[in-house]
Amino acid sequence: MADEGTPTRGILSDYETGRLVTLIEWVARGGKPIASCASRRLKVEERETLISDLKEVIQLSGEDVSAYLLPLRIEPDLFEYGVFLYDWALEARIYLERHESPEWLQGFVFGYLPTAIQDFSVALHELKSRSQPCDSEHKVEIVRLCSGQFHTHSNPNGKSPKSHRSVLYSASNCLHE
Repeated sequence: MADEGTPTRGILSDYETGRLVTLIEWVARGGKPIASCASRRLKVEERETLISDLKEVIQLSGEDVSAYLLPLRIEPDLFEYGVFLYDWALEARIYLERHESPEWLQGFVFGYLPTAIQDFSVALHELKSRSQPCDSEHKVEIVRLCSGQFHTHSNPNGKSPKSHRSVLYSASNCLHE
């Protein structure tokens, strides 16, 4: 048996092949519209080899999914590869790669649960709010109705509340231009 990093096909290692099989099953049976397996630098001649590997693994899986190889805008020779079930999911992934968009939007495209997107958004917001000062002109106040009463939340120090499940949750305390 080959080592974890030893290619078993043209490019994919045993580990990458196993990961790809898992993602194929998530997409085919688990309700995910698209799944990104990995990204890697590829020379022109390596692209065709990877495409051949992707086709082989999908064929061996017996599932009805398609693969993609997407050039990433970060660097011209960097490509993301993965599998998808619906054309709209691939179109959405391509759109997200080519346009600036909020991180939570990727969660929708990749089929994450709303609670997972919320948790990620809160953690990301807390991380960003620690590094950006907030002045009172850019403070956002959120009003939510709970049990027939209005509640307001104002947070002048720029930090989000301890619990994101609170009725008084502030989605964004600062708007930065």
